[in-house]
Amino acid sequence: MFHLGAVGAVAFDRKKRLASGTSTAGEPGKLHGIVSATGTAIGCGIYVDKSGSVSVSGCDKAIYKHAPARRILRRLRRKATSIDNVVAEILRDFEEETGGASPPESDVGVIALTSEGIPSVSFKCAHFPWAYCDRGYVYYGCTRNEKFSEKIDVLERPSDCMCEDSN
Repeated sequence: MFHLGAVGAVAFDRKKRLASGTSTAGEPGKLHGIVSATGTAIGCGIYVDKSGSVSVSGCDKAIYKHAPARRILRRLRRKATSIDNVVAEILRDFEEETGGASPPESDVGVIALTSEGIPSVSFKCAHFPWAYCDRGYVYYGCTRNEKFSEKIDVLERPSDCMCEDSN
């Protein structure tokens, strides 16, 4: 059994408008009704601009202090590289800045989506449940190097799904 906390989401619609969000489940021991800083501070745990959208989950204090969501998209705009490479670089930087050897502070996970619809999932913790939809399939996993897929064929109106293959 493992602890599950916050939930993040990134998306775009038919008009390619981007969105990002995160829940405020976060750390155990918080008082009822307390809102996570990362869920409300744009650039820390959530960020959207013309290049993509990002949601970061993990230690609220470290995410709030180091603002990895904004850094990911800023670096993506400046570099001619893939979203996966940018996310991996920022997570390495984040781990160094937070001391690396002090989990759970450096135990974070990132989901990101470029404006072209290219998804990225990366995490430093042992478990980070994730899923994304692309071209009529849903891809999902929970641990490193784990990736499953299933065809989406149960929708009443498949054309309503942005990821439905148009071929």
